[in-house]
Amino acid sequence: MEKLENLQLLAKKTLRRRSRFLVKYWQGKEGFEFSDYRNYSRGDDLRNVDWNIYQRLGELVVREYDAELPTHLVLALDVSPSMGFYGKFSHACQLAAAFAYIGLCLLDRVTLITYPMKKTPSFVTYKGKQKIRNLLHDISCLKPDQEGDTKATFQQIRPLLPRRSSIIILGDFYDPNYPSTLPLLKIPGRSCNIVQVTAPEEYHPSLQGDLLLEDSEKEEQQLLQVDSERVALYEKQFRHHLAQLKSFCLRKKIVYTTSNSSEDITCVLSLLRQTGVLR
Repeated sequence: MEKLENLQLLAKKTLRRRSRFLVKYWQGKEGFEFSDYRNYSRGDDLRNVDWNIYQRLGELVVREYDAELPTHLVLALDVSPSMGFYGKFSHACQLAAAFAYIGLCLLDRVTLITYPMKKTPSFVTYKGKQKIRNLLHDISCLKPDQEGDTKATFQQIRPLLPRRSSIIILGDFYDPNYPSTLPLLKIPGRSCNIVQVTAPEEYHPSLQGDLLLEDSEKEEQQLLQVDSERVALYEKQFRHHLAQLKSFCLRKKIVYTTSNSSEDITCVLSLLRQTGVLR
């Protein structure tokens, strides 16, 4: 709790800069909602001129927007079996707790979602800093043992997502179907961000010899002789996996960042800035 309190103080300092940021931020981007038209005045930003109206009517009018910052933080936490290795799930839970604590202190509400789920997805909303202990308890009860269809889970979640929300998806994204899954939570007016949770052992495994490997997601086993050549091949494929996901998010305009299980939770402020929850 002491670390979370310190994070709150740092986050408040960052939050004070948000009003100054809004003055400089280009209207028309996500987080701004169209309000009305007005006649063009000298000095107005030409990017806000509606050139379609000018072509039709010959009148210069400017689009005006209402600035709407996120008031609701939505956290989607991966509880699949692959998260149970190398401390990834523990780290993801700590990140979720830190995100949630700051969200309850600075925003109106925080919603915690777990995926994938075979049945109805867990969708719990908390309001106010006094609910942080309930949220921390609920996170501590979670285990990375759920199997199901992430796409189906996100399809059920999509209509429930609140307006003016910022969505952060935490997971390792080993599900090969993520190209059809992640866009389900990329909704206009809501910022979508992912934090790919990794571990040092995934970058440079220390495995050698004859090993019985098990796919934690598919529960398939394979006997494999692991030598330096195979390790080098694995490391290359893992880096490719990271690069592919990053490239996909860039194309889909989803904010992408990574967090290593060896990092302290104070990295959450940097992650919040990268995801845009804090400016």
